[in-house]
Amino acid sequence: MAVVKQWQKTGHPARLWHSLPDSAIQCELCPRACKISVGRTGTCRMRRNENGSLVSLNYGKSVPMTQECIETEAVYHYAPGEQILSLGNIGCMLRCDFCQNWTTSQARYVQDSNVMYYSPEDVVNYALKHNIRVLSWTYNDPIVWHEFVMDTARLARQHGLKNLYKSAFISVRKVLMIYLK
Repeated sequence: MAVVKQWQKTGHPARLWHSLPDSAIQCELCPRACKISVGRTGTCRMRRNENGSLVSLNYGKSVPMTQECIETEAVYHYAPGEQILSLGNIGCMLRCDFCQNWTTSQARYVQDSNVMYYSPEDVVNYALKHNIRVLSWTYNDPIVWHEFVMDTARLARQHGLKNLYKSAFISVRKVLMIYLK
């Protein structure tokens, strides 16, 4: 039995799932459509079935926020010279052999000492305080950070901030429509 780390002990209600018989659930976030028994996680190891309800284990949990220049991103032409706030989640639904962020994308390697805790308000307030106008959801695919990204992005937009969403978009149509509207 794997040791449960501190960051894995609490969850946040997840979206995009439905109930199955015997208190199992099916996650609808990505095409893997994981069927998850009580007490287990999906392939991403970020979504756990707690007594027949799905919770996100990485809501507000991430690697440290990083203030960078937009030239570090693949969209440097969008706003040359602009400062961005890069936000990276823990976990991923992919298992890319070439992943340069494997120590955080593969949840089993994430140590408590590497996890930072933020609220959507913390992120937006930091950006505003430091005159940063772009939040970059990056490092690992932000799809598995869905609930936190959506809550934070909505708040950021209310304050005039832009959201740069760097994803492989390995997701289901339902999720893409939420992000694209």
